[in-house]
Amino acid sequence: MIHALSTANQGMKTAVTQQAQSAQRIANPNKSGEDNLAKEMVKQIETENNFSANAAVAKTANEMLGSVIDLVS
Repeated sequence: MIHALSTANQGMKTAVTQQAQSAQRIANPNKSGEDNLAKEMVKQIETENNFSANAAVAKTANEMLGSVIDLVS
């Protein structure tokens, strides 16, 4: 369960980093055109979904750990 929390934490950190990089590319585009903007908007949605999925893993692992602690007590 601790491993799951660690993995989820790393996944959320990665999603935040990717989100920031995508936002930077939107704010300072190298090429003009809607194609790049569309790709970056898709990337924004992907990173949001990745973060949400990792947060759900962290929540579930935390709940499981709490249940184990309750059983031991």
